[in-house]
Amino acid sequence: MQCRPTLYSVSQLPTQFIEIGSYGGFAGTTTSSYILPNGQQFMTSGTIGSPLTSNEIAPVTAKVYKAMCSRLDAIRFNQLSGNEEGNMTYFVRRKTNKLDHKVQWSSMDSGPPELVSFYNDALTTIKPQAIN
Repeated sequence: MQCRPTLYSVSQLPTQFIEIGSYGGFAGTTTSSYILPNGQQFMTSGTIGSPLTSNEIAPVTAKVYKAMCSRLDAIRFNQLSGNEEGNMTYFVRRKTNKLDHKVQWSSMDSGPPELVSFYNDALTTIKPQAIN
């Protein structure tokens, strides 16, 4: 008998995940990508104040998630601070069993450089094609 891995949904996320996203702009759009330890990925998008559309997107490997966590540890993400909002606001959030930490910034020029680099690299990893 094989054990099946637990599968999650946007409405039932695990206790650990990474969320990367942005919101604001002229149209007031919001987009978030969730990367889970099992490799599942979800994307939510829509307009601020309206119901969001959620889709499961192409998964990554658990190894990719671990590498992303290691990179956040290397830049001491939990010690970074930032709660700057602007016309467009970008953010990275990491939730663990013990911590829920979010850093946001209003311009790619004003965010912590190593976190902006992580954000941009993560976006190249996320493939937004819906699989459901």
